[in-house]
Amino acid sequence: MKNKKGDDVMNKKVVIAVCAIILIIIGAIVIIKMQNNFDKSNPIIYEASKTEDYRYIINKDKRYVPYSAINPTKRGSYLGYIGDDKTDEIYTFKQYSQDEWLISYSNGEAMLFKEQNTTNIPENLTSEYEWNN
Repeated sequence: MKNKKGDDVMNKKVVIAVCAIILIIIGAIVIIKMQNNFDKSNPIIYEASKTEDYRYIINKDKRYVPYSAINPTKRGSYLGYIGDDKTDEIYTFKQYSQDEWLISYSNGEAMLFKEQNTTNIPENLTSEYEWNN
């Protein structure tokens, strides 16, 4: 003979546990989505120019030169875009000053730029360009 009351209590506990797990999963998904949802209001419009060897980014009195390709997950806050091309986006480099480092992101690829006078190079970074070392 089964204990119906005991089975009902056990079933309710299982349902509550499953609901709690589902809510935790939904919460985690929302948090991940929020982290990837960059605020694109009030963008800074950067300029770009070229030398014979490379394209550089200009903002006010600062000139940012290419340093190396970088994983797009290293993007921090959205800052703006270059010229009229809203798909060539500019982000901060997570945990570093935007006065020294920027990330250009376009078509799923990211390029790290350093302000040309920056000497504070994180030890885990090396430039892909001989002229930049």
